[in-house]
Amino acid sequence: MPSTDWTWTHARHLLNRAGFGGRRDEITSLYRLGLEGAVDSLLRPTDRRLPQPDWHTEDEANHRQLSKDERKEKRKLNGQRLRTLIGDWIMSMIETPTPADMLRARMTFFWHGHFATSIQKVKAPRAILAQLQLFDAMAVGSYGKLLHAIVRDPAMLIYLDNTRNRRGKPNENLARELMELFSLGPGNYSESDIRDGARALTGWGIGPQGFRLAAQRHDSDKKTILGQTGRFDADDFVEIILQQPACAAFMIRKLWQYFAGADPTPEILGDLAAGFRASDYDVRRAVRDILRHPAFYSDAVRGNQIKSPVQLVVGTARTLRVQVNTPKIYQRMLALMGQTPYQPPNVKGWPGGRAWIDTTRLVTRYTFAEMIADGKIPGDVDPQMRSRQRGVQFDPHPLVNDLVAPEEIIAELTNQLLTVPPTNGEHSLLTKNLREDLAHLTASAAVQQAVGNLMRLPQYQLC
Repeated sequence: MPSTDWTWTHARHLLNRAGFGGRRDEITSLYRLGLEGAVDSLLRPTDRRLPQPDWHTEDEANHRQLSKDERKEKRKLNGQRLRTLIGDWIMSMIETPTPADMLRARMTFFWHGHFATSIQKVKAPRAILAQLQLFDAMAVGSYGKLLHAIVRDPAMLIYLDNTRNRRGKPNENLARELMELFSLGPGNYSESDIRDGARALTGWGIGPQGFRLAAQRHDSDKKTILGQTGRFDADDFVEIILQQPACAAFMIRKLWQYFAGADPTPEILGDLAAGFRASDYDVRRAVRDILRHPAFYSDAVRGNQIKSPVQLVVGTARTLRVQVNTPKIYQRMLALMGQTPYQPPNVKGWPGGRAWIDTTRLVTRYTFAEMIADGKIPGDVDPQMRSRQRGVQFDPHPLVNDLVAPEEIIAELTNQLLTVPPTNGEHSLLTKNLREDLAHLTASAAVQQAVGNLMRLPQYQLC
């Protein structure tokens, strides 16, 4: 895109997709940097790390030595720790201080969806924490190194049953998903590749301290994988995968879909995949090329992605600087909308797109808007709280500063919060409602209601 074509609206789009949206000052700062400068600023290294729970340094008790009652208590404690860990992760996304931190958080969540793992099966807080820290540390690092790391990751080894994969009795789950979902895609490998790939992964399991290679369980005989023959182990298997041209194309397609919300054209896919492979799978380079690509700013892309529940909840809470009396409300909202972190529907992760919008989930999205506008947590969202309790607050003043005219306030709110503008009729109704609210509410309460009304528009579900 020529620098002369770069606009404030393009900067807003960039922050919507590369982050969770942004406030006017953040959008304006990106706009002033120009396209290349804005993208580079989002991709700069950041020092922020995920919250570290107190229990991560505790010695792990030997499960076999625990009594029946102690095991029951341990399972209960693990469940509490997992819920708290997920809640802390959600809050860390909401509290990202800079756009660069937002992009890192977005990529961390991308890897979670790509290498999907569920706490319904992996009920080990330490393993889930280690995986989350891995995704955070390598958010825009080397995909090749991350693929090597994932076949050593305790949570993944548990989730895809590689702890049961041994010489003479291979388990094919990890080998299959490693190629089908994590690197190559369907049609780029055979059942024979899966069988011998599983043999290469034998013995790669876990111990008290995390990953452990059990040499006696490993099949060291010759294997043929994707046309190559040798005494391969898991690392060899990964290297063979990375040598396949289909690997770069598969990952670029997923990254483009994640940021652009649609499939890339064959020309875009070919160009970006060639650059990704030439860079030795440098994710930072791939994301930079995507976010600088003219097609990323086209009318076909802007305003045509349905916000995932995480984008909707995190983006709203961060942009509005929402304060809640219990962060658990975010987990509850995400659960009702269908996207609780670390509880994907299956190993494929969340399907996304129109799957986010069915009747029940759409009602929940409107309930979320009502909660923001009224400042009350509905009883059907959290039955343990009184429905009239004020549990949600935000100060709308930073959104509109010193504007007082209803027309100007609505124009400013729609400019900041909507990618797709309201129709003339919707704009008139928003203005009319605000004018009426200003007649009997405080200015702050009236603008808060206006934000809620705007969030109920279909356009607010898009970015």
